[in-house]
Amino acid sequence: MRYNVKDINLIRIKKGMSVTELAKKSKLAKATVSRILNNKVSARPDTIGKLTKALNVDVEQIIDFK
Repeated sequence: MRYNVKDINLIRIKKGMSVTELAKKSKLAKATVSRILNNKVSARPDTIGKLTKALNVDVEQIIDFK
């Protein structure tokens, strides 16, 4: 599954959520969330699920269908 990091960041910013808040809501380490958002590592599907749940969006909103 390919996801779009830019979309995750845009949604996070639009919701006024910091990286720290996203990490807490998704129950992931802040460093992990930061590395994902900075394209340093690829997230597993279950991790993407936690992020989309924390952002309260459908996974389809961040999937890259290209």
